[in-house]
Amino acid sequence: AAPPGTIYLPQAQAPLWSMAFTVASDRRPLDAIGAVRGVLADIDAELPLFEARPMSDVVAETMASTRVVLSTLTVFATVAAVLAGVGLYAVIAYVVRQRRRELAIRIALGATPKSVGVGVLRDGLALVAGGVAAGTVVSVVGAGVLADLVVGVPPRDPLTLVTVGAILLVVGALATFVPAYRAAS
Repeated sequence: AAPPGTIYLPQAQAPLWSMAFTVASDRRPLDAIGAVRGVLADIDAELPLFEARPMSDVVAETMASTRVVLSTLTVFATVAAVLAGVGLYAVIAYVVRQRRRELAIRIALGATPKSVGVGVLRDGLALVAGGVAAGTVVSVVGAGVLADLVVGVPPRDPLTLVTVGAILLVVGALATFVPAYRAAS
């Protein structure tokens, strides 16, 4: 984000107990810290220098809580995808078991096992596609809630939406494949 407006006052005019400053350097961080210590010693040998550290450490410390939240969300999202896959498998397997006689009669009347399996697969993927479409709409509408947590990715990023939708379709296809295969056999 753009930095807020700032007013700089001389230390003599508005004394502070502590000061912080940032140094941009082409040197390695430890070499730059040594050079800064030397400059401070030239100004005043009694000026202390505390917490001299690379900016990457400062950024990592600042982002630690966000990283924990996002890691937790990733774990929960993975568990949710697995549970959704298992649940879809259970529902499709139950429906196939309930329709076992119907499917057997279809095969007895001339339907190929392949067409029966493809029909079950198509029905399962229709459910998954409907769920992915509904989930996409909900995620686009509710994206503002997580906007502050995702850094560097817009909350309504089309690539992310397509990727997640494709992953869920693959999970759904895998969950539907076994019952469809059983129906075909």
